[in-house]
Amino acid sequence: MLILNIFVSVMIIVSVISPYIPPSKMWYIVLFGLTFRYFFIAGIIFIIIWFIINRKYCIFSILIILPSLFQIPKFVQFHSSRQPDKSMFKFMTYNVWNLCRNNSMIASTRIRDSIFQFINNEQPDILCLQEFALPMKEIENKSNLLTSFIHLPYFTYSKYSRKGQTIDGLITYSRFPIIHRDSMLTAENFTFAQISDVIIKKRILRIINIQLTSNKLNTNDSLYVEKLKLDSSIISSKKRLLFFKIKNASVSREQLANRIADYINASPYPVLLAGDFNDTPVSYIYRVACAGRKDAYCESGLGFGNTYIGEKAPSYRIDYVIMDKIMKSMNFRVHHIALSDHYPVTVNLGFRD
Repeated sequence: MLILNIFVSVMIIVSVISPYIPPSKMWYIVLFGLTFRYFFIAGIIFIIIWFIINRKYCIFSILIILPSLFQIPKFVQFHSSRQPDKSMFKFMTYNVWNLCRNNSMIASTRIRDSIFQFINNEQPDILCLQEFALPMKEIENKSNLLTSFIHLPYFTYSKYSRKGQTIDGLITYSRFPIIHRDSMLTAENFTFAQISDVIIKKRILRIINIQLTSNKLNTNDSLYVEKLKLDSSIISSKKRLLFFKIKNASVSREQLANRIADYINASPYPVLLAGDFNDTPVSYIYRVACAGRKDAYCESGLGFGNTYIGEKAPSYRIDYVIMDKIMKSMNFRVHHIALSDHYPVTVNLGFRD
């Protein structure tokens, strides 16, 4: 059991340092960030066991796990609900999975209307959507429908790709005027960030609505292959494909996160960065995105922060609201409604001065 405890301890240490290692230098380091919470729980179990049977080893386990404690607030918070200041506005970010819970990019009327109704009930002042997909011929009608349905008069959208006959991209709605619009593209001309400068009570806030590169996992990538009764060669092939996807996506997210960080640092306005990072809080991407900024969940969240439901992979927190230090937040909430493969997030935001 001691050897197993040492193994878990090493995994915890590597997980804690993994956000400081760029995936392009050592791509497999991201796997340690993905497994951090499991090793942390195992470490706690060992502390309890050693406390009962051998307290000398208990001290060792405690010393190992102490450096990782600062990661825990990124996974669970205990802030109570508060009445927001009148100067604050309500913000929502939501990956709506093409409004149909699959990759067909043809919105389901039932799911679309349910999502719109949820948004209407929450009444956000600013709304960032990812994977918003509708047939191109319906762009004006459907966008105006949502604009009037949720009473947000200003919107802008950016397609992920210049090709195709669908809106498949990022869309931002606002109760406040949008005075400038822009987008950031990958080398393959794929939109990954949408920029909207919004005037809020005589102040300009730059909102960056993002969706970073997905691992593109599907049910065929499942490692639970015992039910499939596959031979060892097929299992090995599937594992290689899985790791290939994770490697490519992680390196891509690193490049995009670095570009976004440089863009934010050069911004003349305070920045609100929100959307689907496709990475966990124990990652290089999260560390770069949060550098010099605040995570609204850590400041005002309640409960576990998981935002990905986990139909293709385990449930994680991968949707974020990262704000400028001059901003404040209250009532960060993850809404557990299964209309997409992500949960929607709402939070009240404002300025400190």
